[in-house]
Amino acid sequence: MGAHAPLIANVCDNPPDDYCMICQHEKLNEALSLTLECGHMFHKDCLDMMIEFKGCAICRQECRGPLPDISAEESGPWPEWLEAIAPSHRPQVQHELLEQSPPTDARISDLEMAFQQARERTARLYNEVLRHQANLSEARLLTETTEEDLHQQALDMSEIQWDEHNSRIESIQRKYKRYQQMLYAKRLQVMDYEFDHLKSLAEYNKLPSDPNEELQHRYYRANEWVVARELFHSQKRKQVIGQALESVYFNILSPQYTMALGDRRGDEGYAEKKVSEAEHLWRQSVDARDDAKDRLDLALYHKSLFEYSE
Repeated sequence: MGAHAPLIANVCDNPPDDYCMICQHEKLNEALSLTLECGHMFHKDCLDMMIEFKGCAICRQECRGPLPDISAEESGPWPEWLEAIAPSHRPQVQHELLEQSPPTDARISDLEMAFQQARERTARLYNEVLRHQANLSEARLLTETTEEDLHQQALDMSEIQWDEHNSRIESIQRKYKRYQQMLYAKRLQVMDYEFDHLKSLAEYNKLPSDPNEELQHRYYRANEWVVARELFHSQKRKQVIGQALESVYFNILSPQYTMALGDRRGDEGYAEKKVSEAEHLWRQSVDARDDAKDRLDLALYHKSLFEYSE
């Protein structure tokens, strides 16, 4: 798919004070950043974690060179998982590996240890994601409970009370109903995306157990990323609509209630940020875990070639 082709990019010596458009929670000058041929800049780690990445995340201009020629003979042992990386009709991989000394038992032991450590770290970070997600659910419930209290107070207002707050541009009661409906619809959308995202997180977190699951694992990765972006933008939009509704409450209800809602919404936004940060670290760890597994599998395959030839 082109994801293993070399990335054509240069290290950015003086990155601007702008947020990376991939992770969107860390600025470019806070980590190693790369400039693509199209001129767009991203964190190197953010580019690396997109296993199917072929083009700029903004303009989609291709930024990888041609795939390297890695291939193998059809004779000898041939693990199915290698087919996804180097189809068997290319005749070079086995020949090149046989020209190199096989990995020692100590080297394989090191790779096994690295893989195990990567698995444990990924499991720990996945649990961190779930913990922050639980905190977000709690913060969101508090926000929605406070919003419902204010909504009930607004429903109890008489028409005369509403008329007292009307402006020349738009009836404040009409504005309130419009924002209330928009927030309700956006809240349902966030719930749907959140459900899909939690499901895709669990699917992508699983380590492929056989060769047939390798491509499905890549699909899970792409799907998790797409749903995460949709969820991120829906959450931001929900916060904006909520703040607009909050301004209406500020004009018609006691300030102490609207201030409490502002605090709740701030806590919810902070919880969303912590979830996003935890997911970012987890994605990088999954990438490192899968890479460690590939290195171990290749070393075992390399060693098996010599055992087979004997």
